[in-house]
Amino acid sequence: VPIYRDAEVSFIVANARSRLLFVTEKFRGFDYRAMVDRLRANWPDLLDVVFVRDSSGHPCRMDDLLRFDADARPSAPCPDDVKLLMYTSGTTGPAKGVLHTHNTLGAEIANFIKWMGLGPTEVLLMPSPLTHITGYLYGLMLPITLGNPVILMDFWNAAEAADLIERHAVTFTLGATPFLRELTALARSEKRGFPTLRYFPTGGAPVPPEVIHEARQAFENAISFRIYGSTEAPTVALGVTDPAREDLAATTEGYVVGHDIRLVDDHGSEVAGGEEGEIISRGPENCVGYLDWDENAEAFDSEGFFHTGDLARMTPEGCLVITGRKKDLIIRGGENLSPKEIEDILHTHPSVREAAVVAMPHRRLGETGCAFVTLREGCTFDFAAMTRLLEASGLARQKFPERLEMVASLPHTAAGKVRKTVLRDLIRTRLAEDNA
Repeated sequence: VPIYRDAEVSFIVANARSRLLFVTEKFRGFDYRAMVDRLRANWPDLLDVVFVRDSSGHPCRMDDLLRFDADARPSAPCPDDVKLLMYTSGTTGPAKGVLHTHNTLGAEIANFIKWMGLGPTEVLLMPSPLTHITGYLYGLMLPITLGNPVILMDFWNAAEAADLIERHAVTFTLGATPFLRELTALARSEKRGFPTLRYFPTGGAPVPPEVIHEARQAFENAISFRIYGSTEAPTVALGVTDPAREDLAATTEGYVVGHDIRLVDDHGSEVAGGEEGEIISRGPENCVGYLDWDENAEAFDSEGFFHTGDLARMTPEGCLVITGRKKDLIIRGGENLSPKEIEDILHTHPSVREAAVVAMPHRRLGETGCAFVTLREGCTFDFAAMTRLLEASGLARQKFPERLEMVASLPHTAAGKVRKTVLRDLIRTRLAEDNA
């Protein structure tokens, strides 16, 4: 993932026991070669690093990589062999390695194509990183499966996306909420309706209903709708594609496709219709587990249902509505951030007695982080000190909390856990007061 820095990359390459690492030398001002040099000693399993877009004038060639014995041939893959290892933010520490097979990913793509009615004439635009599940599935697997062209963006820019849509007659794109919101604003301000565009589903961050309504008004022929999924269980709900049901497209995540789901309470019992419960899911496109097998016992029950940690209710029409989450994650512009990872670093500062990081509403990104900190007696700490500490840790910049609240104490449960719901309510109140 392009935003990852020393802390994330060091862990992932070591945890995956990677043999080959492919990385560009520099991107958007960051020196990846220097980072690799700093971390190389931490990766005993790594055989080689391939620098693509090499500035030396010797670009990476596939023929140079396939230097095996002429008589040796790779064995035929089994459809149930693991095809993809992708890391997703955990709620209790470092990222978790998610395992997908040829079959699980193939089932997801087949369901997606059938539900959307995609065909051989599609032209796809993918603005998300290919190292996210969204970019991997719909920027690589989908166009390869369809045999259609795809336009890849190095990074999101609404004006550039608009030009690419018009230049290449793009029919389909998919991205997080900020992408849709900003393309809609550009379409309205410049009166560009993108007539070739048919679909722009969105998810990965909270999607206010007005985002869908405004997109429907701005685009001549495209329909937008909310969808829901995760790295472990891609696209559980695939939206409402019927243009006549804009109300459901804007207020729900749509119909469940290719998954057997239940909504359950804290004891694992199914809740009554219309009531809130945790989504548990099983089906052909669910991952087959985590790289660390010990993490599977908590994530999967005895019937093979995956506990998503997300809360939802079902509408009378059979549509899923995400209402919250049990997992302690911050979803920043479609990127899952682990508060625990940030808190562990804050607790290393000698002035910090206790720290808690929670999701804070953000108009463009959906959510960002807010840090609540209590201090040891006679000590000081401020936003600049927090920033210096996180920079020194090598953590990706996007994970830095964008607000720091100094408090005398943190609210706790009887069992001693921080009551983060109280802190989330508190920061919403303070933001409202700031904007009053």
